[in-house]
Amino acid sequence: MSSRPELTTVQATRAAPSAASRVRKVLRWARRAWVPLALVAASLAMSISVTVQHSEQFSPLDEWVYYDYVVKIPTQFVVRQGEDISEPALQAMACNGDSFGPRGEPCTGKDGVYDEPELYPQEGRTSADIYTPLYFAATWLMAQVVQFFTGLDLLVAARLTGFVWLASGVLALYAVARELRIRKSVAFGLGMIVIGSVTSRYAYTYITTDAPSFVMGAALLLMTLRFLKSKSSGWWLVPLAALAVLFKVTNIFAVGLVALILLIHAIVRLRERPRLPGNPPSPGMILTVTSVMILASVGSEVVWLAIRSAIRVAPQPDQGLGVPLSKTGIAQQLATFLQFETPSALDSALMLPFGLLAIGGVVGLFLASERWGFERSLSIATAVAAIVFAPILLVAMNVVLGSSFPVISRYNASILPAFLLAIGLLARNRTSMTIVSLYGVGLVTVALVRGPTG
Repeated sequence: MSSRPELTTVQATRAAPSAASRVRKVLRWARRAWVPLALVAASLAMSISVTVQHSEQFSPLDEWVYYDYVVKIPTQFVVRQGEDISEPALQAMACNGDSFGPRGEPCTGKDGVYDEPELYPQEGRTSADIYTPLYFAATWLMAQVVQFFTGLDLLVAARLTGFVWLASGVLALYAVARELRIRKSVAFGLGMIVIGSVTSRYAYTYITTDAPSFVMGAALLLMTLRFLKSKSSGWWLVPLAALAVLFKVTNIFAVGLVALILLIHAIVRLRERPRLPGNPPSPGMILTVTSVMILASVGSEVVWLAIRSAIRVAPQPDQGLGVPLSKTGIAQQLATFLQFETPSALDSALMLPFGLLAIGGVVGLFLASERWGFERSLSIATAVAAIVFAPILLVAMNVVLGSSFPVISRYNASILPAFLLAIGLLARNRTSMTIVSLYGVGLVTVALVRGPTG
């Protein structure tokens, strides 16, 4: 009879260390994972805080036609060139409008009839047909989950999905940073800079095709680095590059960036291969992967443009954005990706340090690199991308489409991870690490307090 209490006591004694051990394991995991956890939490806080402060007005940057695309996903999946905007989007424009106010027919409420698209901007026809359904289908699916748990309307639910793209982007950036042995505190600061930037307050709180660009750029850099370190197959770059371009054609900039990095590495390894440690991919393999990656990304866009042309129902509406191609216009695009669109003087002041850090980081990384490794390749490729990619796209649009429009600075989203990594690779002393971390935390704090940029 006396053995049972003793057995219970022994079991309790054994259970106590087990529970304590589990607590210690959780704490150790939290210490290791505090940066990703903090970045995801900050992404969620910024996305929700800014999104809920938006009015029902559309963003002036094409959100109206993007919302129409999301509305049409469950019924037709793809929008066609020249087709009319759907009635739900017409109603929203008539009643809530955009930054110019309500436009189109008089608002007669959500149950009203809106059947005169010619009274609306662009004669009530879509301009989102240039995009594949990828982003809009993903947004619609995620919005259904948000609506299921919150009961919010489709517009707000779709805007809230920006959190997923933002969190994915900073986590991918963190993965590249750690692959490059950038300190955790610096990686944290870099992620916070992304979350708190003026660009993010637009890209991840409205419906916009800019949302996937950052994560696509970071993912391409991660897979490129792992390929060059022989940690993964370079062939993963092929479908990833095609996917990036199918989300948005301007993501070709990220493909071009990693292609430059790979090309530089191939040239260097032709000269230094006998002295390189480990078993890196051969120059021939690097060039083969690079060539196929470029063909896949360009080919996927060509196929989509052919499909778009085949299913068109009317000419493209005139948006009034076309500009004639000229030497002056090309020259003006050279500095496009070294600038940042900001809606106010305060926002310009907030982003000025990042501009200085980014340019200084790229130049400094080249000067600080002692040999032709990934760091020097990254600095050269980033500098080339920042200066010449915008003019190249301007000329390409004129050749392929017969017209062109100015390439704006927010199209640099897919190459921003490279600038941030350059900053992180140079932040090696306590002072620079503190500056990066405090600047990132400061930007997020301002974003949470100040809310939308307007």
